[in-house]
Amino acid sequence: MRLIPEVGDNLLGRYTLEELLSSNESTAVFRAHDTRLDVKDAVKILLSDDSDQDDAERKSAFLAGSRNLARLSHPNIVHVTNIESKQGLMFCVMEWLLGLTLNQHICDVSESLNTKEIIEIFISVIEAVMSAHANGVVHRRINPTNIFLNQLGTRLAPIVLNFGMPKQSQNIDPATELPYLAPEQLTDFEAGDEKSDIFSICATIYFAFVHRPPIKFDSIEDYRAFYQRGEEIDFPDEIPDSFVPLLLRGMSFLPEDRFDNVGELLKYIKKIGGNFKLSANLTVEAPKSYVSGQFAPISPSKTTQTGSPKVHNDPAVVQSNPVKVQTGPIKVQTAPVKVPSVPGMKPVSATTPSHPILVNVTNSTPSPDKTPSSGIGQAASQTNPNIIQKISVSAMDPVPQKRRTNASSPLVINPELPEELQSKLKIIAPVYLHADQYVLRVQNLEDDTETFILKMLHNPTEKRRNCFVQAMQNVDSLSRVSNCVQSFVEQYPELPGYLTEDYERQSLAQVMATTGPLPPAYALDLAIMLAQGMNGMHGAGIINGNIKPSNVFIEVHDGANCPVFYDISQRLYAERPQEFSFEQLPFIAPELDYNYAKSNAQTDIYAFGMLVCFMLLGRSPYSSTTPSMLYQEILAMSRSLCFQTLAPHIEHDFAQIIDWCIAFDPNARYRSFADIMRDLYIVRNKMHASAIDQNAVHLP
Repeated sequence: MRLIPEVGDNLLGRYTLEELLSSNESTAVFRAHDTRLDVKDAVKILLSDDSDQDDAERKSAFLAGSRNLARLSHPNIVHVTNIESKQGLMFCVMEWLLGLTLNQHICDVSESLNTKEIIEIFISVIEAVMSAHANGVVHRRINPTNIFLNQLGTRLAPIVLNFGMPKQSQNIDPATELPYLAPEQLTDFEAGDEKSDIFSICATIYFAFVHRPPIKFDSIEDYRAFYQRGEEIDFPDEIPDSFVPLLLRGMSFLPEDRFDNVGELLKYIKKIGGNFKLSANLTVEAPKSYVSGQFAPISPSKTTQTGSPKVHNDPAVVQSNPVKVQTGPIKVQTAPVKVPSVPGMKPVSATTPSHPILVNVTNSTPSPDKTPSSGIGQAASQTNPNIIQKISVSAMDPVPQKRRTNASSPLVINPELPEELQSKLKIIAPVYLHADQYVLRVQNLEDDTETFILKMLHNPTEKRRNCFVQAMQNVDSLSRVSNCVQSFVEQYPELPGYLTEDYERQSLAQVMATTGPLPPAYALDLAIMLAQGMNGMHGAGIINGNIKPSNVFIEVHDGANCPVFYDISQRLYAERPQEFSFEQLPFIAPELDYNYAKSNAQTDIYAFGMLVCFMLLGRSPYSSTTPSMLYQEILAMSRSLCFQTLAPHIEHDFAQIIDWCIAFDPNARYRSFADIMRDLYIVRNKMHASAIDQNAVHLP
C-alpha cells in the first residue's frame, strides 16, 4: 500500500508540506514551503511501496521524467528547481504557480475565452511543445488539466505542466485525460510521439472553444471502439470556420495525416492570428475574481466538463471558398446516343464514334431470375446511327463546400511552387487546397497567355506518393492506346504532381446539385458513355478504384460536352474507414472492407452501379446524414440493396442492370463492363422504340 505523506511533514529538513493539491495511486502533489529559500514550491512526490515488484522501475521512470523536465528551459514550461532521491523518498520540486488550469478556468470558474485569447494561449503552448521536442522530450498527455494559466499581475500566462513525466495507463482519468489522447496511445500509452502531441494540442483547442472534449466515453475500450468504427468528431458552430480544417488535420486518426511537426501547426495558428491584434507578450487579461485572489488553488478539476455556449469574438476574416476543379480531361469514346432535355443544360452537337457498338434490339422482357452472365439479350445488331446528341451543361456556380468534412477540408494556407517550377510557372490563384494536395491555376512565364492546372501532393506519405506516381504511369500508358483518359501537359514524378490543360468543367455532383435527379433516359445515356470508358480502362489492365459523383466531370471536348473520369487509381493507398469521406462511403464495395488496395474489376462495377443509382435518385440510397451514422448503417446491411424497390418508377430492365451491379456478392455481379454496355444498349433501344410508337399515334 502506498501511503500519502501528511500535511505538516518536513521532507529532508527543507520542504514543509502545507496543502495536498492532488493525488492518485502513483503520485501526490503538495504546496510546500522551502525553509532554506523561504519561498513556496510545488512538490510532486512518487508514492513508494517496497512490496511492489515494479517499484524500482517506477522510480527509474519518475527520475528520468523529472530530469527531462529539468532539462527544458522555456517561459511557458514549468521550471524544476530540485530533484531529490534520499531516505526512501523521491520527489520533484517545481516553481509555485498562482492561478488555475485551463480546465478549471472554463468549467469551474465559467470564464469563456474568445478567439483572440485562445490563439494567444496556444501560440505559447505550441512554442513550449516545439522547444521540448527540439530537446527530445515528448509530453504524451497534453490536455486542459496540464495547461496552467499563471497569474502575472492582471494578466494570465499559459504554462505547460507534467512535461516528460511518466504515468501508468491505469491511472489515466477517463474524464480529463482519455478524450485528449491520440488514438495510437489508447493501445500503448508510451507509444505517444510528436504526432501524438499534435493530436492532443488540437483536441485541447477544441475544448477551449466548445467547453467539452471532442468525444467522451466511460472507458478506454469505448474510445478504441469509436476510432475503430471510423466515426468522426463533430465540429459545432462554437468553433470558428478558420479553425475547422486545422483541427480536422491535427486530429486525424492516422498520425501520418496530421501536421508533420508542431512547427507546421504553429505556422497555421499564427496565420489565423494575423487577423487579430495579439498582445505583445501573448498573455490574456485575468478576470476580476483572479485579480482579487478569489479563486480556487491549483488542483485538478473534479467537476463535469460542461459550460455555457461559447460566443467567439471573431473579426471579419476574409477566407476563400475553395472550389474543386477537375485536373485534366479524359477523352471518353462515346457511342451515338439521344440525350433528353434537362433543366440547366443545353444541347450541343456530338461526333460519331469511331467504332459502332452492337446491341440487341429485341423488345422481349427478361425473366426476373435472369443472371448477369446471360444478360438482358443475346442477339446483336448495329445501333441506329441517326440518333446522335451529346450531353451538355451550362455554366453553373460550384456546389458550396460543406463546413464539416473529413481530412479533405481545405487549410487556410499560401501554397508555394517547388523551386524547380518557379522559373517556369507562376501561381495565379489556388483552386483547391487539401490537407494533402494542392490544385493551382498557374501561368506559363514564357507565354503569359497560357494557363494550366497544376496538381501536386503536399507532404505525402510514402504509400500515398507511390500510389500517385503509379496512377500517373497508368494514365500515361493507357493514353498511348486509348483516348478514354486524360492527357498531361507535363508530369513531375519527383514532386509528385502533373500539369494539365486549363478549361471550365463541372463534376456530376455539381451538375446534379442544380438539376436534381436525372431523367432516366438521360441517366441511361450517361451510363453508356461511362461504361465505355471503364471498359477501355479495364481492357488495359487498369483499375479505377475511385468512382464517385465528384470524380465524374462534364467537360468540353471538340465543342461538345461529355463525361470523363477523374483521379483514376489515386485512392488505392487508402486502407481504413477514416481515410474516406462521407461522399465516398456508399461507393465502396462490401468485400473491400474499406481497403482500396484490394480494388478490382468487380469493385469498380459495384461503384459504377451505385453511381448510376445516385444519378437516378439524386442522392445516396442510404438514409444517414453523418459519416458515423452512415458507416453504422452500411455495416448493419445483411443483404444487397434492391434498386427496383427504391425506385419502382424506373423501367424494370434498367433497374435490373443496377441491381446486378450493386449485388453484395461479387459472383452475382456482371463479369465485365462489356456485358453492362450490352444490356444498357438493349434498354436504350427499347426506350427509343417505345418513344417512336408513342409519337406514331399523333401522325396525320
